[in-house]
Amino acid sequence: MTPVWEEIEASGVPVAHHIGEAPQMTQYNFLPMSFVFNAGTFREMFGKYVFGGILDRHPGLQIGWYEGGINWVLSTLQDAQLAHASFRHTYNWELHHDIGHYWRNHMRASFIVDPLGLELVDRIGVDRVMWSSDYPHTESSYGYGRSSIRQVFDIAGDDRGKAIIGGNAIGFLGL
Repeated sequence: MTPVWEEIEASGVPVAHHIGEAPQMTQYNFLPMSFVFNAGTFREMFGKYVFGGILDRHPGLQIGWYEGGINWVLSTLQDAQLAHASFRHTYNWELHHDIGHYWRNHMRASFIVDPLGLELVDRIGVDRVMWSSDYPHTESSYGYGRSSIRQVFDIAGDDRGKAIIGGNAIGFLGL
């Protein structure tokens, strides 16, 4: 994959990961089960970017985690820090930075509705968070977009709300 990562890095275009990359197959209630599992694939890829050395070898890469919420970020960082402390003696690739560096310098995540994540936004990083609507999909904010946006401002405040609702995505995507 090295040539692929090199081309992506050279392009300056962020890598986009979207919920449902590895949907769970089940006979019953597929959609709600898959919806609950969505950020699980993000954790796997986060581990590959960090522990697999992808971001160390390609420091210009930017990664977007789309529509899987933002509350998964802190638990993933916490688990990655524990794994790093527990298993670094087994590494065949030494990380160049602390775990938080990879999040703070390479990644952002988006959400449609995530009041828990918004309550944690200062720890996640306001500049790392983007709102999305995913209209017209079933799990979008269709029918409650205004209340979803209002919730962002109610929890995050005006300045942070403006960044979360659009400013951060504009900057991240270079629009």
